[in-house]
Amino acid sequence: MSQRATLIGRDRETAAIGAAVARLGSGRGNRFGWLAISGEAGIGKSRLIDELADLADGRGYLVLRGQGSELERDIPFNAVIDALDDYLGAVDPDQLRTLGAARLEELASVFPALAPAGRAVRSGDSELDRWQAYRAVRRLLELLAARRPLVLALDDLHWADTASIELIAHLLRRPPKAAVLLVLAYRPRQAPDALLAALAASGATTADQPGTDATEAAGTRLELGALSPADADALLGPSVSPATRARWYRESGGNPFYLEQLARAARTRRASAARPAERIAGLTPAQLAGDDPPPTLPPGLTPPGWDIGDDDAGDGAELADRVPPA
Repeated sequence: MSQRATLIGRDRETAAIGAAVARLGSGRGNRFGWLAISGEAGIGKSRLIDELADLADGRGYLVLRGQGSELERDIPFNAVIDALDDYLGAVDPDQLRTLGAARLEELASVFPALAPAGRAVRSGDSELDRWQAYRAVRRLLELLAARRPLVLALDDLHWADTASIELIAHLLRRPPKAAVLLVLAYRPRQAPDALLAALAASGATTADQPGTDATEAAGTRLELGALSPADADALLGPSVSPATRARWYRESGGNPFYLEQLARAARTRRASAARPAERIAGLTPAQLAGDDPPPTLPPGLTPPGWDIGDDDAGDGAELADRVPPA
């Protein structure tokens, strides 16, 4: 299991994923469950999936992860292929053959790793093809979870292809009869209507719903919001002055990714500002006298006349606008 820093400001969410993982291995009922994690870019959805994956892996569960891609939205089942295909290529063929020839043919139409040699993978763009594929994938998940619980985590579903979203809706309507936890992460304002409708129809508890026993809930929603000022202070640490922490909090809106980028940029600026003495020590007498051009200034070196703050070494607002979404 990888070692990660403790999540800050996500106590309820951490408790919810812990309960979901525990329920998966409880041995009660068919144990299928789902967890929907929503929030804006950089708010911590993928980081929460990391935490869940570590917990599940520590218990010996099978963890398979995939994600939607903005550049591959036209590829049917792309998000699901991303999660399962490499693993399926290593599964014992004898185990897969227990599914039957018909189901294997359907699965070969979805997963390149299962396509017979020389056979083109069907596009799966007809309704009948996709419906049959959904049933075959559901049976495949049951097979994979027969020996140990399975966590199937699909991230960035706001970029998922139509077939992947329809498969998710099918699994929510007709869950696998096995210990399977389906983890779905997305940005709500960009999520496909079909995904939101499927989740709404499935019903769910929320992490902070009073009187909820998360160990019994089949579906749970986690809606990640901004960190509180106190949690943001804890994330940045005491090395950043209170005034700078307050300003960065306003600029980032409490988004943990943007806060970390602002702090990282400040450290880079301070490190660059400390280099001039080293560079001057390496100049020749002619360069110091101005007779020869000096070497190029190191990247990030602050030009003369610029004022670097005590703590932050620059205004983070511009950076926050440039940070790529997470």
